Amino acid sequence: MKKHIHPDNRITSIFACWVAFIARHPLLIIFSLLIVTVSALNYTRNNLKVNTDTSNLLSAELPFRKAYLQFEEIFPQQINTFLVVIDGKTPIQARNAAKTLARSIRAEREIIAGVYTPHLGAFFDQNALLYLDSEDLVSLTDRLSALQPFLATLTADQSLRGLLSMLEKAFSAVAEGEKIDLQPILTELNKAFASAAQGQTYRMSWQEMMQGDNADLDSKRQIVIVKPRMDFSELQPAEASIKLVRQRLEDLKITRENGLDARLTGLLALEYEELQSVKKGGIMAAAMSLLMAVLALWFAFRSVRLVAATFILLIVGLILTASFAALTVGQLNMITVAFGVLYIGLGVDFAIHFGLRFRELHTSKTTIASALSGAAYDIGPSLLLCAVTTAVGFFSFIPTDYLGVSELGIISGSGMFIGLLLTLTLLPALLSTRPFRIKQRPNRSLPSGAPPLLIHLPLQHPAAVRRLALAIGLAAICTLPWVHFDYDPLALRDPDSESVRTFKDLMKQSETPPKSITVMSDSHAQAIAMARRLTALPSVSKVLFIDSFVPDDQEEKLTAIEDLEIILGPELEPGRKQPAPSLAEQLQEIDNFEQALQTVLHSSQQPSWRDQAAGLESNLQRFIKLLSELPESDRKQRLAELEKGLLETFPESIQTLKTSLSAAPFTTGELPRGIIERWIGRNDIYRIEVFPEQDLDTGDELRKFVTEVRSVSDDATGPPVVALESGKAVIEAFQQAFLGALLVISILLISVLRRMRDALLVVIPLLWAGLVTGAATVLLDMPFNFANIIALPLLLGIGVDNGIHVIHRIRSDKQSYAQLLQSSTARGIYYSAITTIVSFLSLSFSAHPGTASMGVILTTGVLLTLIGTLIILPAMLAPAHGSTRKA
Repeated sequence: MKKHIHPDNRITSIFACWVAFIARHPLLIIFSLLIVTVSALNYTRNNLKVNTDTSNLLSAELPFRKAYLQFEEIFPQQINTFLVVIDGKTPIQARNAAKTLARSIRAEREIIAGVYTPHLGAFFDQNALLYLDSEDLVSLTDRLSALQPFLATLTADQSLRGLLSMLEKAFSAVAEGEKIDLQPILTELNKAFASAAQGQTYRMSWQEMMQGDNADLDSKRQIVIVKPRMDFSELQPAEASIKLVRQRLEDLKITRENGLDARLTGLLALEYEELQSVKKGGIMAAAMSLLMAVLALWFAFRSVRLVAATFILLIVGLILTASFAALTVGQLNMITVAFGVLYIGLGVDFAIHFGLRFRELHTSKTTIASALSGAAYDIGPSLLLCAVTTAVGFFSFIPTDYLGVSELGIISGSGMFIGLLLTLTLLPALLSTRPFRIKQRPNRSLPSGAPPLLIHLPLQHPAAVRRLALAIGLAAICTLPWVHFDYDPLALRDPDSESVRTFKDLMKQSETPPKSITVMSDSHAQAIAMARRLTALPSVSKVLFIDSFVPDDQEEKLTAIEDLEIILGPELEPGRKQPAPSLAEQLQEIDNFEQALQTVLHSSQQPSWRDQAAGLESNLQRFIKLLSELPESDRKQRLAELEKGLLETFPESIQTLKTSLSAAPFTTGELPRGIIERWIGRNDIYRIEVFPEQDLDTGDELRKFVTEVRSVSDDATGPPVVALESGKAVIEAFQQAFLGALLVISILLISVLRRMRDALLVVIPLLWAGLVTGAATVLLDMPFNFANIIALPLLLGIGVDNGIHVIHRIRSDKQSYAQLLQSSTARGIYYSAITTIVSFLSLSFSAHPGTASMGVILTTGVLLTLIGTLIILPAMLAPAHGSTRKA
């Protein structure tokens, strides 16, 4: 009598009797499950929600989460926002675009909760000069004082004629020995005439030219901070607001065609584009997974009916698992949405093993009913144990603080039992009905399964296989110091997406990059003291708090501004507007300007801007030649476009300058309400924002920055802290899950197999596969991250199934050892692994880098577990089996 893995044959008899009953009453089972499936589908549609709030994926009881939730409560306007980064060709163009956009979307109160434009508004327009350093203000004053006579001329005649006339006066003054720095304006004119000669328009920024080295006072980049009204019941909570902003940008012509570049980034924009890629990649992955699974099933079964029955099994299993998720968890998060691909990859394994054993028995002249009950008798207990061990791999996530994966463990772990139940109910019922009934073909050979090399290598060269496996394992151990975790959430996102590119741009070019840490203080005095300590830290580049918006040395600066107002004030008032020049007057003025330019170039004076003047002369002559070849109407148009490009920003630049001359002293309490609310929160809590010296691209930089800031305040929070602590929590959660799963699975194996040796034979190849998978992350330069770290505990649950099937086959039929790798068991393992591999491989083609990396590592891991089961394990069994046969 055959000795089975379960000494108590009553268990195997129960499986056989159960399947025999189903084979006699297939329609009863099919219609019952049809009713259950339809009801489950309806329940799922009405009750299963999607929660896309990624902040809740980790337990709120973790200390860093408590700190962040406290910050969220005190400064709610800082949470759930996205940025509109607007770059213009001139500061005025960027500023006007930002103001127009903010005004437009602020009115959409049902969609937009708030809009904030840093450094824009009447307050900053009036006090802009106070925010300059004293030395920079003196330098700007000297520069504007020197330009005063020329600005007065251009103010009176704001046309191309007035501009060129102004420069002619400057050339005359230089010829008489005066030293005037005309390099900035000649450089701009050179660019303008060069563009005009090519039929293009160049926009000249008078504000930048007047400010010189202080041009950053009002840069060409403006940021609009948008806080939308969120609906987390929707797959895209911020979709309505993001679409609104994009539409308004289009409507307001804030586009590249109009010299403006508007891009969205920030947390919500990053998450929005990530969800887009996950959604797109998820649909593609599910479709590819299903298609590849069907192809793998065909190669395994070579039977359309058996493939069709298994396909139906998968669909029903997905519906029932989703219904279970709706009943127990109630919602899917950004991790649990992957349960479908996992179920397709794993749930089909039971059907493959059952189907292949059924075909093996059915081919040997048994009836369908006998083959079905015989398959259940032979492999039912091992399928049950496999379901338990795989479920343990998932259930090991439940006790961890990683709530997103914990819920995935509940859903997918339970899905394994649903898959087993359907394999032992629906599959036999379908195979017992006429449409799916397989014709008996005793002489037809079964699919060969694994390649010949895979079949013969471990049986003919077991010692060599063991030595090679040991060498590879030792080499993998040597790579462990380089196995690491990538804490950067950006690594999970598409690097070519607009939000990621813009975010990285801000990190490199902004003085206040978005990866900042927030520290909170109970009082103003404490905030001052903490700001000083934080500023002294080596990893800190800048610290901002409410006092940062109150300039130092206001009295001294106001004196300089008053002096500048006396010099410039009367001249900045436009007098009687000059009549627009005629075409003839414009052409005559251009000729006069060319002569004046040649005069200064050939004079005895050698100004520092001589090279710019020479370049301008060349481009000016090219433009004059172009005009001479055009009809009169086109000449007017070209001159009008040139004048617009040169002088469009002049009136507003003068007005901005005039406004800044009316600066007045102010204190913290006189700052605009919008600023105060963003820096002093509820209960008079002060916010201090700390910016890093480095880009925080590496784990070491991130760890150093967070550690140093936390040496000043333990409750510091913000993206760097959340990223680092989330990574630590995730690593700890998966270490806990892996060790827990290994312990429980080992206990189960020892209890069921009743042999410590057999349990070790199952576990050792899995540990080998885990080590080599870790080494593969080093070789592939694909570190573990928040998405793919799920692989190791999962591979333990998946891989142990294969070992159980092999040990079961060997122990139940000692005579089968020589044909082990040609048996239905080996074919089942091989095709189950292939099905799982192609299912996970589909993930690697996702546009979402996190999902793609998870697909690559899971595919690598499953392939290695297949090698461990079908090559290393048989090689390890060879001496043990030989001794058994001798006995």
